[in-house]
Amino acid sequence: MSLTPTALDLAQPTTRAVVSALRSEQRVSVGGRRSPLRLTYVSDAFVRLDAGTSAGVQPIRDHRLCFAIGRHVGNAVLRNRCRRRVRAAFGDVVRDRDVPEGGFLFRPTAAIATMPFDSLVELVTSLIDELHKKLVPAGSPL
Repeated sequence: MSLTPTALDLAQPTTRAVVSALRSEQRVSVGGRRSPLRLTYVSDAFVRLDAGTSAGVQPIRDHRLCFAIGRHVGNAVLRNRCRRRVRAAFGDVVRDRDVPEGGFLFRPTAAIATMPFDSLVELVTSLIDELHKKLVPAGSPL
């Protein structure tokens, strides 16, 4: 079953807005090409509301997680396991650290499914730290 753009707007307007912002140039990506987990961040200031009658910018008041997991990662069970593990690890990091609000696109590989959870939390923490370094210039008082 494929979703038409209007059905997608009605089903997930926030995710659709995050994806449209990812296509634009207002994003920050961290995690190298060989990393088992890559992260792309979209600030809440750049997420546009495409669906409905409202136009303009809709700020995201929390963390929106999106996942891009291709079939090369494995079957649906493995892809869902990766999604659940990354979501849980991100939740642990949010409880311990100051994470900016906005949209987060995670692109995990198959290694995430078998990685020890403590290592996964460390990996997500390092990605958030790397993201923070890119978002806040080195000389800024924060």
